[in-house]
Amino acid sequence: MTCVVTRAMSKVEQELEEDGPDDVGVEAKVLSLSDFPLAVSPHELIQEQQGDPLLKELFDRVLPEDEVNSVASGYFFCSGLLFKKWVALGADSVKEVVFQFVVPAQFCAVVFNVAHDDCGHFGVRKTYLNILKDFFLAVWKKGCVRLY
Repeated sequence: MTCVVTRAMSKVEQELEEDGPDDVGVEAKVLSLSDFPLAVSPHELIQEQQGDPLLKELFDRVLPEDEVNSVASGYFFCSGLLFKKWVALGADSVKEVVFQFVVPAQFCAVVFNVAHDDCGHFGVRKTYLNILKDFFLAVWKKGCVRLY
């Protein structure tokens, strides 16, 4: 698999290396799942992530714990749950670190329903962008359109 690194991402990675790791740990920055309407325990979420065939490849790409703060993007564990980290570049090149919970396929419909039905019945694009703020779904836009 080939990865393309843009000049912007290269600059962000260089800045992250120069700045060093953040003082605030990753666990303090990731989404709190306690506010999300799932009637499952964290242990059950871990089992669903591990059993999801769409996520198998992501588990092979998990970063060591000591590298998470020093890279611009990657997958990592927080309290046993799989998360994705990446850096979003705004219009004025301001970098924002995004932490997303990796959603097992079984819960994609729940995430979509909350992002669409409970948040104002937005269209596909706006719903997709709302999901992207906190969640990573292995099957993205196709899944949203199909559920829509």
